[in-house]
Amino acid sequence: MVFGRVFVCPLMLGLTLLLLSSEVLVAKANVRNGDVFLEIKARLDKNTTVRESFFTNVQDNSVIMHFQLHNGMICYLAYDFSNEIKIFKVDVLGEPELGQKQYQSLCFVTKLHKNDIIASDSMAKLRQKSSGSIQEANDVLKPQEFLTDIQLIKMGNTQNILGEKFQRLCSGPESIVHAKESELYSLAKGNSETFAILKSRIRKPESGESLAECSFKTKTSSKYLPCKCKIPFTIPWYPCLVKYCPSKNSQGNSVTTRCGIKSCRITHNLGYIANHPLYCHWGVT
Repeated sequence: MVFGRVFVCPLMLGLTLLLLSSEVLVAKANVRNGDVFLEIKARLDKNTTVRESFFTNVQDNSVIMHFQLHNGMICYLAYDFSNEIKIFKVDVLGEPELGQKQYQSLCFVTKLHKNDIIASDSMAKLRQKSSGSIQEANDVLKPQEFLTDIQLIKMGNTQNILGEKFQRLCSGPESIVHAKESELYSLAKGNSETFAILKSRIRKPESGESLAECSFKTKTSSKYLPCKCKIPFTIPWYPCLVKYCPSKNSQGNSVTTRCGIKSCRITHNLGYIANHPLYCHWGVT
């Protein structure tokens, strides 16, 4: 698996989405470097589809999804069940001729909740029979606001305290990780040593709550101050719920078995502190 740059995954051929019981596998899993790989085409809007890739590892209890939007935004979302964290990573293309970086990477880390996505063992059993089909979400969920208030810096030297998935996605030499200060203790899973390390990596402006929305109209003398920015992170399609159906076991007793999934679409509005309006060029006025 490649992180931190654009990559194109090959199509899965000859595979409607099915959730299969462990006893009945009608299509062989596509396994790559220990990850069960699934690629689907999802409906984003009336005229746009997005190709989504899912990498599921049952052994380390994780799911990573990747997709690229037509505006060039490259999105990663990692569900790390073992470390109970969820990681958003966004690579945004800039316009150097306007003084912007060629691209910037934004990482966000938050607490993982059990209802955020189906479990990794269920995810690993998903198959798509027709490579040409377009998946549309069964339910469009209400947008969620995730407003961070701190930056975590120099996370590349933290010796995997938040897990290997976090380390691979968000630990580059210039990486800044956005988080909520109120969540640090739960991210550390109550470990005082881990909590102390996270606390030592905090960077936040002294102005705190008084930060203004990012704008080129407001600055102090010749210097722009840190400002509040927000970037939408829309997941066109993901399996949000396992469906159970009545059945009978080999002894003829009534049981419930997994028989499918419910799919959802959701937008996470990721709020963070930008060090300069140029780092929020999609949201400045």
